Amino acid sequence: MKFTAFGAADSVGASCYFLQTDGINLLLDCGKGMLGHRTFGPDLTGLFSSGLTSVAQLDAILISHGHYDHIGYLPEFARLCPDTPVYATPVTKKLARYLMQDRYCAADNDSLEQKISAEVGRFQALERIQPQNYLQPIKIGPVSVTFFEAGHVPGAAMVYVESQEGSFLYTGDFRRAASRLTNGYLLPQWVQPDVLLLCGLHAKHPNYRASVGLDGIAAQLNTAVRRRRPCLITTRELTKGIEIVSFLVEAMKEGKIPQAPVFLDDHIWQLNVRMQEAGLSVLGEQCRRFPQLVYHTDPYPGIYVGGKRYAAFFRTVLDAKFSLHADYAECSGLVEALHPATVILVHSPSDAWGVSGNAALERDHPASAFLYPQIGQAYDLL
Repeated sequence: MKFTAFGAADSVGASCYFLQTDGINLLLDCGKGMLGHRTFGPDLTGLFSSGLTSVAQLDAILISHGHYDHIGYLPEFARLCPDTPVYATPVTKKLARYLMQDRYCAADNDSLEQKISAEVGRFQALERIQPQNYLQPIKIGPVSVTFFEAGHVPGAAMVYVESQEGSFLYTGDFRRAASRLTNGYLLPQWVQPDVLLLCGLHAKHPNYRASVGLDGIAAQLNTAVRRRRPCLITTRELTKGIEIVSFLVEAMKEGKIPQAPVFLDDHIWQLNVRMQEAGLSVLGEQCRRFPQLVYHTDPYPGIYVGGKRYAAFFRTVLDAKFSLHADYAECSGLVEALHPATVILVHSPSDAWGVSGNAALERDHPASAFLYPQIGQAYDLL
């Protein structure tokens, strides 16, 4: 069993990982990242150190969820691998069309011709996805692949690979705690992987715990609504925008926040339309699309949810700080529950409070061997 990271090893962006087992070549996610206003894809040069002579020799592409940093490079792979099957959950396939063009991630300085070409490429790539439900194994030659619910966002999956050489679990982005849109990850007790590929955004942050999140802005929202003061809640991610809207609808229903119009920008509104097709609508009767905003004129009273670019129109701007990723305790709890022989830690920036936390999981779980891969370096696992 061989493993190579093509992106998002000790950073976030362009998540893409190669697994070779029982002679089967699997790609786990194929995302893009952003540097300033420029996008970048995975570094595929390490692919050829595993004996492949062409990207088209991949036997399957397995998508954990529809966020740009996990699926944004799919159009390029679809062109490079015209015969390679692509698998994702049905909900991921439905939502990915909007998440892949998330304006908070994708550069918007392309020409109209480039934008049209990109949209056609996205559509053709998404049509390649073969929807696969949770708990239903996929046979790829001698290898079996099963998706399990990962939490994080609707449709997100953990990917379990079973072969004669051993078992391998890729978490993708995951969360143990339930959110307003997901139940948190669900793994059967019989899942005991030899190797755990852990997407641990906070796995090097032992002091990090999930914050009170949206409840922390309830008092400020109360004040703004009662004073009929227009208020903008900013978000950089469309799925977080949906979480915010769900929170507002629920809080108004329970009387925690006074009733008020809730305005969604067009991108969040369109994602919700797509979610309705998957049976996941969160809108209440108070929800509306953004009205036209005019400089030097106060917006209509209410709560607005959109990107930071709208902040210039508002006197009251709130930043809802919450994470849809597992915190340190949840990452540690997963390792404790699975007891893998090897843990490969990816999608994991260094601890913002100092390098002392970088090996915290390794210290807390000495029975597992930890790998901190470099992009392009091949590892023999079993």
